[in-house]
Amino acid sequence: MGKKWRNLPMKKGNPVENELPISLVVPSEEFELKEILIRADIDREVFATFDDETVEAIQDEVGLSAGLLPKLTDAEIGKIIRSVECKIERLEDIPQIESTSFGSYFADVYLNGTYKFEGGYVTYSKKNTKERDKVLNLEGLSREFLLHPETIVKIRRHLKLIRKSDRIEQSLRHLGFAFGVLLGRFDAQMGCLVDLADDKRKERNLEKDKLAPKPLQEGAYFTNLGDLRTTISSPVNIVDEVIIEKLKDVLVYKIGKEKAEVVWQEMEVAFLQDCGETPPDPKRNWSWFFRESFFALHLSKYENRPIYFPLSSSKKNFVFYFNIHTWKPGTFSYILSDFLNPDLKSMKARLVSLQDAKVNASGSESKQIDKDILNLQKYILELEEFVKHLEIINTTGIDANQLEAKVSYFMNLDDGVMVNSSALHPLLEPQWKKPKEIWDAILKPSGKKDYDWSHLAMRYFPKRVLDKCKKDPSLAVAHSDYAEHKGRDLFKEFHPEASKKWEERNSKESSPKGETSLPGMESLEDTVIKKPRSSGKKK
Repeated sequence: MGKKWRNLPMKKGNPVENELPISLVVPSEEFELKEILIRADIDREVFATFDDETVEAIQDEVGLSAGLLPKLTDAEIGKIIRSVECKIERLEDIPQIESTSFGSYFADVYLNGTYKFEGGYVTYSKKNTKERDKVLNLEGLSREFLLHPETIVKIRRHLKLIRKSDRIEQSLRHLGFAFGVLLGRFDAQMGCLVDLADDKRKERNLEKDKLAPKPLQEGAYFTNLGDLRTTISSPVNIVDEVIIEKLKDVLVYKIGKEKAEVVWQEMEVAFLQDCGETPPDPKRNWSWFFRESFFALHLSKYENRPIYFPLSSSKKNFVFYFNIHTWKPGTFSYILSDFLNPDLKSMKARLVSLQDAKVNASGSESKQIDKDILNLQKYILELEEFVKHLEIINTTGIDANQLEAKVSYFMNLDDGVMVNSSALHPLLEPQWKKPKEIWDAILKPSGKKDYDWSHLAMRYFPKRVLDKCKKDPSLAVAHSDYAEHKGRDLFKEFHPEASKKWEERNSKESSPKGETSLPGMESLEDTVIKKPRSSGKKK
């Protein structure tokens, strides 16, 4: 778009505004800007030691230094509008900053990415649509428009631009924290992981705030019962809208009532109305969101290694989230006894009352009762299946007829997220398909798809894994001194010669320098006790 600017004397100042509507806040923007400005200071010092020709050659090779590009004044930015349509077919059509169509072009590129050109003309796909490159980050935008990143930020805000992904990300930060507090992941008072909270309170000489929101016991339960819940005599109290109110309480505690209300409204637009693209729909309430949409966002946020598992019925009308870090051997029994079974019992009692009412009902009343009975029966069958699967997992393990040991599920975080999720796959599959693949490989290991290094495999297939330990020293090390083999050194027991060499090597390594190792010991670490593959444990 013109000359490569150097603009070495750059004025410093506060790069971002303190107060912005949440609907315009880009979570990564401030961090990106600070990083660019730091690199600009370094570039300025480096470029000062070279002549102009060398500086230009450097920038041709590595790209323009975004933090050294020119800025526009606030007055100049204020003149930029996006009301004039901008049609791009050729490189010559790209408007200059002074053009009335520049604002429209800027918005187009910011939201959709740059156009692809070939021979100076826009390229088209097979579907006859204009081909675009990816959406640019702040540095890429600066280089594209040859403007300082601070100016790019100001133009974006002036034109009230925000990408849908950024809007969702900003809302997810607030919702993620509030939900994490309820699931025992974050400490409401200190705003950090619960494991670090006491140390931080001690550092700041703070007492634990007794008024701070507390985590729910075991997890969060969401259903699609809606108004039906008011007609059943369920003792389940912490569910659906009650949890939503608790989420609001966390935000109020953390950022104050006024700001929390604004944040909550933006979250409703982002999650329930798809950033304004979906009109308000009463069926798209918060219970719907947690049952249908939240886990996909959580999964992507944690790079497909989630820390909240969504136990779900087949059609996701009943979903229970729990935190893998707070799971205990009694967690599933508690979910059954205090949530699922009470709802199932109450719905069955409601079904009986409806059937009794139908006997003396009029024609129109009878038709409505029939509809209610059919709807309730569907929920009952779905919840019965949910309960059955969880009871099996909690007692004998899934696919019990294929297991060597019929034992209850036990979570060991050293196995990693995927292995732990695999044995829960019937209740995760409605939202997450991958665990089933892992479980199939655990049932029938083959080639690289062999998870017998895991404690879960040893729990359900003790004979198979123990036989492998006798052949594979690394597996013997992995399963030593654990569970039913507590106190046993399987490596030493099954591989005495290798164990002896390993001990001798350790002894030699602690000896004075100059002494040589035993022959063959150089490769012992690689061939004898290779470390089991990474568990992928998520902290």
